Amino acid sequence: MKKLVTMLSAALLIIIVHSCETGELVPPEVDSDLFTESELTVLIDNLMTASPDVTTDLSHAREHRGTIKAVQPVIDPINGGIIIGKSKLLRNKKGIAMALKSHLEPGHAYTIWWVVWNFPENCTVPGACTDADFAQAVAVGVDVMYAAGNVAGGSGIAGFAGHLKENDISASTNEFFGLEPVGLLDSKKAEIHLVVRSHGPKIPGQVQDQISSYEGGCTVFFDPFTEIPDAPGECADTQFAIYPPA
Repeated sequence: MKKLVTMLSAALLIIIVHSCETGELVPPEVDSDLFTESELTVLIDNLMTASPDVTTDLSHAREHRGTIKAVQPVIDPINGGIIIGKSKLLRNKKGIAMALKSHLEPGHAYTIWWVVWNFPENCTVPGACTDADFAQAVAVGVDVMYAAGNVAGGSGIAGFAGHLKENDISASTNEFFGLEPVGLLDSKKAEIHLVVRSHGPKIPGQVQDQISSYEGGCTVFFDPFTEIPDAPGECADTQFAIYPPA
């Protein structure tokens, strides 16, 4: 992802879910044709009632009435690959929805990015795509799309939620790189990565941009998963959760 993602300039929005002062998780505006209100409410409520401190393996998935619900830990690779939070993902025949809650830097702005691998069987390790597979972007059908944004409150804990329809290319950034838009082709066959990106301390007058675009408020770009921004203008990918194909 490094070669592609570090070049991103802006992302078209799918949905912005945030509470700039408190870090409160706000349910996304529900598209009833994608997921029912009750499905998203349960997803978010279950996440918010549990602490993001995780000491056991969260990885599991279950299917109910055509909707696959999965849980994965949020990993902090900068500090040795520790589990720092938790996330949940819903998949059905029309798209995906996610909720994520993690320990972050108080008062810092963050965005969450869908990294969708539509053909994970073509990755170097089938079904286990990595940054290196961006070198074969067309073969793996990869797309990077905005999912959500928020500012971590005083506790440092922040929540995010968003959803994405199949075949919706409105948020694709591929044209920026001379590639055809891909979007999400098959929600159950795709490998989904949720990437947490820090935009550093919130900057007065730029908060909305910081939580809604890849380069919002950024003047210094660290390589992904190498540094935690601590000064205004510093940006980097800092955490992730990975969902193998269902």
